[in-house]
Amino acid sequence: MYKTIPLTLVLLAVPVVAQVKGSINRDAPTVTRSIQFKNSGALTVKYTAIHFGEGAWRGIIKNTGSHERFNKGAENRPIGSIKTTVVATASGREIPVGNYDLFFTVNERSGFILNLKNKGDSEAKSIRWRMAMTETKTKNTRFDISLNPGAKAGSCSITIAFGQKSVTVPLKLGAKKEDKKEGK
Repeated sequence: MYKTIPLTLVLLAVPVVAQVKGSINRDAPTVTRSIQFKNSGALTVKYTAIHFGEGAWRGIIKNTGSHERFNKGAENRPIGSIKTTVVATASGREIPVGNYDLFFTVNERSGFILNLKNKGDSEAKSIRWRMAMTETKTKNTRFDISLNPGAKAGSCSITIAFGQKSVTVPLKLGAKKEDKKEGK
């Protein structure tokens, strides 16, 4: 009986670690995508293109008893990062200049939530967005983030896709501030 208790504890911890480090993701590549505007700064997204156990990720929302553990694990082991050289605005939320951990948490009512947490400020609260994902015609076998230029200068969008679901978030990058030299 005592031998089964440690195994049970290990199995309970698997979903948290498996987000990025499970055996299915040993070969998961790191992907970097970047967009640079001449007068509006730059945005870089770096992430691990994970598998998520043949759709087992859908069960995370239903398993409300594991949300707290999953969310803490996601924050401690982010799936990626975002760096912006200028203030960016995404769906009405401001993202100050900086480097951010990117991770997803889950909430019973809201589903999956995208989180950005400033790497340089351990006390900072995450900037969060509800992931209103829609069905897609194609199936992504790995987690994918694409970064696409918009029609206007300084505008772009991030599309987050997994399985047969995706969400596109429009972004606006602020004007790059010119270095001002004394006397000019």
